[in-house]
This record gives sequence, C-alpha cells and structure tokens, in this order.
Amino acid sequence: MRSTIRHGREVLARNESAFNHAGTFPDAVELFNEGAAPVEGRAAAIRTESRGPWRGEVHVDRPIGAASRLRLTYRLDAGSRRVDVLAEVEWHEDATFLRALFPCDVRARHWTSGIQLGCLERPCHANTSWEAARFEVPGHLWMDLSEPGFGVAILDDGKIGRSCHDSTLGLSLLRSPRFPDPQADRGTHRFRMSVLLHDGDWRRAGVDAQAEQLSRPPLLVEVPARPAGARTRAAAAARPAARRLDAGWAPVWLEVEGAAGVELTALLPSDEVPGASVLRLAETRGGRGHAVIGWNLPAGTVTPVDLLERPAALDGFRHDAASGVSVVELRPFQVVSLRAGPAAPRLSAGARSRRAQDGPPVRSRRGPRR
Repeated sequence: MRSTIRHGREVLARNESAFNHAGTFPDAVELFNEGAAPVEGRAAAIRTESRGPWRGEVHVDRPIGAASRLRLTYRLDAGSRRVDVLAEVEWHEDATFLRALFPCDVRARHWTSGIQLGCLERPCHANTSWEAARFEVPGHLWMDLSEPGFGVAILDDGKIGRSCHDSTLGLSLLRSPRFPDPQADRGTHRFRMSVLLHDGDWRRAGVDAQAEQLSRPPLLVEVPARPAGARTRAAAAARPAARRLDAGWAPVWLEVEGAAGVELTALLPSDEVPGASVLRLAETRGGRGHAVIGWNLPAGTVTPVDLLERPAALDGFRHDAASGVSVVELRPFQVVSLRAGPAAPRLSAGARSRRAQDGPPVRSRRGPRR
C-alpha cells in the first residue's frame, strides 16, 4: 500500500515496503531484533475490480521470498472509513519471518494496542534496554497511533505479535521455524487486515468496535416472533423504540452512560441456581460510567456474584424488579457478573406463621454408616 489520503494528507509514508522478511530464526522459541529486509521485485499482476457503486477492489499478485507467493486484495466499501486488506500467502520459506509494516505520517510518544477486555499503552521509542527488548509485544485485534486531531489504526483478525517503532506500526504474520516442527507455517494462509483513519481519539472513533466487526462479521439469524400476552405487550410498548424488538426477542438490552466502554462478554445459565442466568460485563476503555441493563429473562432477583457465582459486594448497584432494569456503576477495566433469576415464591400469612412455629429444619447428626 503506497498511498492513503485523508483531508488531503498522506497517511502512509511513501517509499516504504509494506511486507518484509526479518532475519533467520531456526527455533520457534527464539526471536531476535535483527534488521529487516524489504520485499524486492515488482508485482506479477495488478488489476482493479468494481462491484457496482458499493465496492471497489485492487488485486495484487506477486512472488515473495525464494518460493512463495502473495496475493493481496485492497477493498474499499462505499461510506466506509476503512481500507480492508485481504491476504492469501502460499508460504514455502525456511526459517523466515514475515511482517507487515505500516509507516504512518503521525508523530506521537505512545501507541495503544488492544488486549482481551482492555488495552495497553506503550512508548514508540526505545530509550532504555527494557524498551528495546520489547521490539515485539502481544496484542489483540487492533493497534493505534494518534496525535491530536488525527490517528491511524491497524485492525486484524487474530494476529498476536505487533510493534511500533517511531511512527511505523508492524504486525507479525508468519514464521517458518525448523524446530520443533520443520513444517510449521508452510502452506496456504489467509488473513485480513484493515487501515482505519480517525480524528485522533480511538475511543470516540470506536476502533475496538471496528476491530470486532472485522474479526467477527455479523451473522444474519432469522428469529421468529413470539406471541406475547397483554402484560408483555404493554411493558414492551412502554419502552423506547430503540429497546424493542417487535419482530423478535433479545435476552437483554444495554445502554451506557458516561465515558465507560462496556462489552457484554458472556450470558450463560447459572451453575448454582436452577433457572437463573449469569450476565458478565467488562469495562474495556479505561473510563467510568453507568450501565443500564434491561432484562427480558426472568429477573425477579438480580445478585452481583464473582466468577465462581459467590455473592459479591458491588458499589453503586441497584435493581428494580418491577421494571426489570438494573443499573451498574463501572470503574476502569472492571469486570462485573450478575446472576438473574425468578423471584422467590411469596408465602401466604398462614404459611409464614406455620414456618415460624415449626422453627428451623432439623438436620441429622448421625455419623456415616459403617
């Protein structure tokens, strides 16, 4: 990729190679910061393809290395802020490391990469030996380099190793070590990357959400309408239109107030309470805010629990059983689990009186049988 322009500004610096080989690494457990050699040679074929007014593509086919081949498709959809890069590699190299480099016209001291349920910020320079040793670091789905008013994010579909040196973002694609598996990485590989431009704030631009869309495209599932009684219809009509699914059903709805970025990470049956469900939320952007949760599942009682479903204290939590709405106050990078289930049956006055007269249940004190 040679040129990406936003607001009349070249985003990717010219005269740089996007893919390179980086040294020779015979062992899968060893990786050293050796100098990278750019990919040499011209493309064997370049062609453009237009799929109506909604999508344009550029296809590039080129040899790479001693016996490998690289096919790239640059895709731009109408109205999209991303340039998607679809790569197919026929990889037959030996002890060779393949990386994608994105030299950006951005000046910044730090860069940010995604991790599971959060993000990490690291320096772009290597002023100390500790920083020099982090020439490649783990990450998840995205990385971002921003200055005030302008930023570039690189999205991927599951690559782990990444880097940023000065203003060049790097993504590790393939290694072909000789030990312990002499055939490691050889064969055909397909993966996706994307270049996303924004106005300098990755949180406001939703870089993490765009990365999720790239790695896990939405699935179309037909949900049949469920007939509802008069009470259910009245409750649904009282909700705002954004919270209703008139033609289908959703287990919960979620709204966020404040600077928090909330991800719904799990919704699963309870292991401890029959008929109950556990909802797990995570704050992933380092902000504070409130999550408003509406339950379409039985939620007469909602209890904060830990990962083992033991009751846990949670400041700022409240639940309204009448409306089926819970409010959770979230701190930066906090993980919250809520167990929702039907309300305990209400006893009549006579039943409560009899239980009080009978006293607590008597437990047997007998020892084990011999």
